Amino acid sequence: MFRAIVDSAVASILVIDGSGTVQFCNKAGLKLFFRDDTSIEGGCITDFLPNSEMIDGELVVHGIRQAFGFALITLTTPSGEKRGFNVRHDLELDEKKNKLNILRMTDVTEEVATQKALSAQKERWDLALKGSQIGIFESDLRANEGSATNTWFHLFGVEDPADLDSDKFWHERVHPDDLQGVLDSDASCVYGDKERSDTKYRVLHEDGQWHWMHSVLLVAERDASGKAIRLLGTMTDITELRQAMELARERENQLRRLIASAPVPMAVLSPDGRFQITNEACQTFLGYSADDLLENSLWALGDRQMLADLQNEIKSLLDGSIDVYAGEKTFQRPDGAEIEFAIRFSKLHGESGNYRSLIVQFIDITEQKRVARLKDNFIATVSHELRTPLASISGALGLMQAMSAERLDEKALNLLTIASRNGQRLKELVDDLLDFQHLSSGALSLKIAPANIIAIVDQAVEEIQPFAQKLEVGLSFQHEPQQLTGNLDPVRFKQIIVNLLSNAIKFSTTGEKVMVQVTHSQGFCCVAVTNKGIGIAPEFREHIFRPFSQQADPATRDREGSGLGLAISKGLIERMRGSIGYESVPNGQTTFWIRLPLEEMPETITEKAL
Repeated sequence: MFRAIVDSAVASILVIDGSGTVQFCNKAGLKLFFRDDTSIEGGCITDFLPNSEMIDGELVVHGIRQAFGFALITLTTPSGEKRGFNVRHDLELDEKKNKLNILRMTDVTEEVATQKALSAQKERWDLALKGSQIGIFESDLRANEGSATNTWFHLFGVEDPADLDSDKFWHERVHPDDLQGVLDSDASCVYGDKERSDTKYRVLHEDGQWHWMHSVLLVAERDASGKAIRLLGTMTDITELRQAMELARERENQLRRLIASAPVPMAVLSPDGRFQITNEACQTFLGYSADDLLENSLWALGDRQMLADLQNEIKSLLDGSIDVYAGEKTFQRPDGAEIEFAIRFSKLHGESGNYRSLIVQFIDITEQKRVARLKDNFIATVSHELRTPLASISGALGLMQAMSAERLDEKALNLLTIASRNGQRLKELVDDLLDFQHLSSGALSLKIAPANIIAIVDQAVEEIQPFAQKLEVGLSFQHEPQQLTGNLDPVRFKQIIVNLLSNAIKFSTTGEKVMVQVTHSQGFCCVAVTNKGIGIAPEFREHIFRPFSQQADPATRDREGSGLGLAISKGLIERMRGSIGYESVPNGQTTFWIRLPLEEMPETITEKAL
């Protein structure tokens, strides 16, 4: 009966005598050595078991390795598959005191594979926990002892925890002011008052500093009566986070103090437009108390349509297309007073670089706008009042010159010529003032229609020719042979070209030539006017298109002009969907250009010298 039990055992069992002869092999052993009969019995074990030998009557198997709690050897099946076996060898004596080797071999291939997978998984988890600096701890309430991962101890600066009890160690390291609060929270979790204990506290680090930790504790197991018997939790170091939060709070307090002391109306808004910080100047400007503003969004105040338009306009700021938004709006206070204001938005960025708030500044420009309107009205009124008498004076002077050429002496005729020329200059100044006022107020209407650009430029060149001859400056006109058509106001477009030509001639060196060129590229026409002379000083370049701007250079003070020509030209060309610009080298070449979209596309260049 005993033999039958052994013979049917799952493990391979062999009995080998001191000479190495197999005395017994069960069925599992036959399968192990891939035999289907009992021919293994009586044979030598070293013929069947690789890397084995007999030494002084004892079986020695080489190549056994310890892994996963097994004494492992690897055998290869006839099909080439490698299988792992756990080997157990015992030495017994028979009745005659002869040595008997009892060899038990169990196929543990699947168990080893499972253990390897679990080991690899554990290694990955350990790496993840170490990389994320998450320490895991466990408390056995029955044994009153704790254990923790190496990462948990590393958070305290302990590199080799050895056999430290994590519970006892933790109690020794927690700050005295924080200990009771953490224990009370943990007790509430243990007794079932809450699902988990979530606490933040200080611990003494090996570096001698207090570090902030964040722990989350759960009851992992309760006994039949519901009493907690095992706790499981995690711990992370939040020192840097706490420091960052304290720094952020300090910066916010600094921002609050800065805004509160600012003399201009300022506020900080959340991304959705709600007021977070306001100063007294802002409250006075908008006509709301601090509490009213902090309970509201900017977009919910006053004129909803104006604010909706403003909200839409700052989208380019929010999406990062621009860094700052600036605009002008009109706002009605709760008391009914209407104010005009300039508004400026910028983004307040957080530590991560993403914006977390908007800073908005308001400037009351109501009085400034009122004065500007008065000025515009005054200029318009004076210009209109001057235009009629100037026309009469100019006409009378012209008539006197024509009628008195033979009656007056040379001195009198010269005085009439000077008066006529100055009258014309005054008329041009009045015209410029009116044009600029109409452009600024938006009252200037243009008659936009398809027109031949080359023909208009040619007319302007012909018209300015006498002025160029007077100052001994030549003109050269290069242009496309066929018609270039653009949508523009022909009269105003010629005014722009004449203005550019007049400036180029006035500031050219005597004997030089002004070059006028019309080209086209990629659906646009470019008219360029180039001269050689004193050029534009670098410090004057940012002012050149501003009204009433003239270069403060002794060499240019004798040049006639109101300082409005380029400002008017820029306003006109932009109304025609064009642009204006320049390139200049001091005491060298200067080119002013205008660029307009074309209706048609043509070809080569011809030159016309004048």
